[in-house]
Amino acid sequence: MQAQTYDQLAARAVEAAERDSLELSEKLFEEALKLEPANMRNSMLFSNLGTVQHRLGKIDKAIESYTYSVTILLNRAALYLEKNLYEKAYLDYCNVLDIDRKNQEALLYRAYIYMQRRDYKEARIDYNTLLQEEPKNKMGRLGMALLNQKELKFREALEEFNR
Repeated sequence: MQAQTYDQLAARAVEAAERDSLELSEKLFEEALKLEPANMRNSMLFSNLGTVQHRLGKIDKAIESYTYSVTILLNRAALYLEKNLYEKAYLDYCNVLDIDRKNQEALLYRAYIYMQRRDYKEARIDYNTLLQEEPKNKMGRLGMALLNQKELKFREALEEFNR
């Protein structure tokens, strides 16, 4: 019964948004999220809620809601990488970083994409940002070492490998 109620609330919220009943839509999305806080589909509801809140001019609330949709973007970006769709993955990682500028996964994989493009300057920026947040991040250190190697900075590469 709860799953139906959750689904009904979500459907009504979408319908309300389509009719520009944004206040009602926001309320219905929030009710659905409260009803089943552990539902796996909540990421999509948070994303929709963020869109409604943005249209209502509630920017801070929208940012908070969008923060919960980062998981969707990261998951989709990972699938794009598996399919070698680097441009699509890149866009998702950029969108994640627009929401959370220090998201370690997005920084790491966007730097990887920059490396594939041979855009070493941008890769270095992402690796440095990542390593400022987490100096012991092994994948970040490895990426920086490989970047130094690509740029023929062998001493720096060796130092990174030793760390």
